[in-house]
Amino acid sequence: MSKRAWNYILYFFLVSNLLGITSGCSFFASEGVAEAMVQGDETINTFYGEAEINQYQDGELLSKTNYKEWKGDKNKYRIEYKFTITDAYKEAVDNGLIKGEIEADEEIDVTNGDQLIAYVPAKDIYYIKPVSLADEVNPTVCQGINQVLRSGSLKEYALEFINEVSSSHDVTIKDNVKIGGYTTQYVLAVPKQGKLGEATVELWIDQDSWMVIKSKSTIGNLIVEQEYKDFTLNPRIDKEKFIMDIPKDAKVVHLDENLDIVNQEVSLKEAVDWLKVPIFYIPDEKVAKMKEARYIETSNQIYARVEITYLTPEGEEFIVQNMPSSKLQESFELNCEKIKIGDVEAIFVEQAPLKIIEFAKEGTLCDLYVKNGEISKEELVKLAEALEIKK
Repeated sequence: MSKRAWNYILYFFLVSNLLGITSGCSFFASEGVAEAMVQGDETINTFYGEAEINQYQDGELLSKTNYKEWKGDKNKYRIEYKFTITDAYKEAVDNGLIKGEIEADEEIDVTNGDQLIAYVPAKDIYYIKPVSLADEVNPTVCQGINQVLRSGSLKEYALEFINEVSSSHDVTIKDNVKIGGYTTQYVLAVPKQGKLGEATVELWIDQDSWMVIKSKSTIGNLIVEQEYKDFTLNPRIDKEKFIMDIPKDAKVVHLDENLDIVNQEVSLKEAVDWLKVPIFYIPDEKVAKMKEARYIETSNQIYARVEITYLTPEGEEFIVQNMPSSKLQESFELNCEKIKIGDVEAIFVEQAPLKIIEFAKEGTLCDLYVKNGEISKEELVKLAEALEIKK
């Protein structure tokens, strides 16, 4: 699968639906209910854990990611992971469901707080990148305890999730559920009636530490499970663990060494000037009101893009993404349907919870997509037809 298509499907599925966290949301509204769940509130200074992420389709295992992670003081972090695909995954590749090849099945990432070094054994290459870009260049680094720490503590993370998901899901909590040697609080979040495109989410939370031992997200025929097989809070970790010695004769690739603009809000004129190609946008506020436009560039080896976020009159959010390209992405053909937007050839992709329309015109590749199922295909087509080009 191409890196771009993989990021579309997995980023929104794993992060938005599996974790269900929106940074900055208050968790106190649920604290009265959840306070009885567990006893502790462990602040993490250091951490070691071993976990795995499994992906299933129609009950068959597609892939497994095993990883070990360490957190040190002062934002030091290390993760070692190995990605394994199954025959079902290979069959999906052969049938055209998934395009492209796996770039690497094993990697070691180490950050000292300022930069991240990623070593790929299969290629014998060291990649060095600013830590501010690590999450987008390599989404794996977002996973696990690093994601939890953005909420402040294990307790805040768990309560924040329950508070956030309760607006769209019916939440049930069950005490004293045994899993993997831990006594957990089991949380089941089922989408409320009419909430299309939402995942059913299950959490198993350790009653002693608030640690999310296991999480499971189910949407349609897709399941993603993440489980810690072992973890230790605040262990002693050798500081040398966060140092990666690079051999003098090693092949090193520097990513974004001189990048000044990473993710910045821009005007439409600035968007055109910086992207250096025309951009598609919706000028009529009666159709959709622009929330913001952002210029994003994660590395010189990946792509620069402009993302314009809009709200429909009903309050539904969708995104128009522009990037330089003169043709559709062949690797993006995930059961796609060929359609037309005006006189332009386009493709429509629906891979729950996403719906995407993609077309290319005048040197610009435009993706119009919605992250959940609230906007129908027909409505998305009308929004695409309302796009105009700005040069």
